Amino acid sequence: MNDPVIRRIAAHTEATMDEIAYSINRTARALGVGRSTIYKLIKTGQVDALKIGTRTLITTESIARLTEVHRSN
Repeated sequence: MNDPVIRRIAAHTEATMDEIAYSINRTARALGVGRSTIYKLIKTGQVDALKIGTRTLITTESIARLTEVHRSN
């Protein structure tokens, strides 16, 4: 299992499947920001994005990491 995406999926898979990624729109709603802010966060590497087909998804792990960093400041 050298593929980091597969490792991440395996790490998040339990008896019940938790969501491992959110859409751009859902991430923006959850954080209370606009879509353009999410794209800026992707560009600056503050959140991890997965591209699956035409969809761009943001990992829940990176959302949690981002909120934790901002919560501590």
